[in-house]
Amino acid sequence: MKAYSFSEPLNDTQPLTTLSCAAFCATVSQFALLFCVVPAWRYYALPIFHNAANCFDRIHSRVRKGRKDKAPSYREIKDKIAEYVAADDAKRAELMTFFEKLPPLESRYVSRYMKVMRSELAERVEAECEPLNEKHFKKFARNGVFFLENDGMKMKYFFRSGKGGRDGSPLYLCFHQGGGSKDMNDSCWSGMQGYYSVKGSLIVPRVPTDAVGGWNKPHIPGLVQRALYESFVLRDIDTNRVYILGYSLGGYGTAWMGPLMADRWAAFGSSAAGIEPSGAPLVNLRNTPVIIQAGTEDNTPPRYETAKRYVARLNELHEADEEGYIYKFREHQGAGHIFSDSDSPKWVGKHVREPYPEKVVWKPVSSGSWSPGSFYWLAGDGLTGKVVVTRDGNTIEIEEGSPSGLTLLLNEEFIDFDEPVVVKRGDEELFNGKVTRSLAVMIETYVARADKALTFTAKITLD
Repeated sequence: MKAYSFSEPLNDTQPLTTLSCAAFCATVSQFALLFCVVPAWRYYALPIFHNAANCFDRIHSRVRKGRKDKAPSYREIKDKIAEYVAADDAKRAELMTFFEKLPPLESRYVSRYMKVMRSELAERVEAECEPLNEKHFKKFARNGVFFLENDGMKMKYFFRSGKGGRDGSPLYLCFHQGGGSKDMNDSCWSGMQGYYSVKGSLIVPRVPTDAVGGWNKPHIPGLVQRALYESFVLRDIDTNRVYILGYSLGGYGTAWMGPLMADRWAAFGSSAAGIEPSGAPLVNLRNTPVIIQAGTEDNTPPRYETAKRYVARLNELHEADEEGYIYKFREHQGAGHIFSDSDSPKWVGKHVREPYPEKVVWKPVSSGSWSPGSFYWLAGDGLTGKVVVTRDGNTIEIEEGSPSGLTLLLNEEFIDFDEPVVVKRGDEELFNGKVTRSLAVMIETYVARADKALTFTAKITLD
């Protein structure tokens, strides 16, 4: 296929030929002279207009012939992006072939297409959110009680906007305590809205089902991902400063959700709860700090002992990899199920997510219809076991696990596109070559998560 550059004209016309320009100018000159000098101009105007029209036809014909092999115009690409954002998954797969056939993307167009994607995605998400929040949608980016839906499951949540910096506001997701009673969960949800003092925006979801273990149900990750997605698109959120906290029933949820979606959080906390280490992929927490708080007398059920086993596993991982698995375990001596964990927001809030860590440990785990799809700068829906991948400049090494089906997502924040990228597994070289920017990869990764920091422009898929 002929290679093109986005530096070629992006408008919908091409330069006129010298002959066509001369003919056109002569025609216009004839008409101007006739109009100004000859009193009987009206008798000669019609044939001159015919001559001009024929001239335009010849020009247009040459333009169309010359454009048969040209790259699509900016307007055409922009329209395709809008179509892709509005489409369902099946149609998106079909449209992706259009983007994959485009020439390499020049760096100067990255921000331009990012603005297009953000605008189109905001339009779609607004259209999806507004019917569920018709009465209060005008306050969607500020304060209020709102609803969201994912896979037919609805969830109510409280949102309060907070101040942020240049990159947006930090966001705290707080899971309330409660149990199997509707009245209890309603009361706990209301109380959680003012329970933690946070410096940033706040989301307090109401547990969707009134059941014991309500925050550990298979549908929860999809609902949480939807809450993040809507906030990233329609609210001013710093995606590198997102935190999740929970107490009691909510603490069980965060102890599970923290490792499951570890690359979403800058840090997380779990209080007055405890799940067995085998109940969550703790290996994923290599780059996600966690604070665990428990009362030493919280033994019905034995939350304290379970929390200690959770922390013991974290400690094993930390001792084997001292630069990772940062945690704090605060034991409240003599306390039962009730104690103050008011320091948790401050502890997690001092951490900022590193979106491109030099070492990634990933054990993909799905839940219900939700699948992680990607994890930091790794991707691969077909992966089943744990993988450990490190990077040093443009050299990437698979230290553990099978590379089959693994995709490396790259951008110029941590890869030099002017130099070759080398991918190794032990002494075996899996890839060695330069990568080019791809609008297809950029669209795919941004639309999937609406996380600007985890938007990539190139990828390497390993066999």
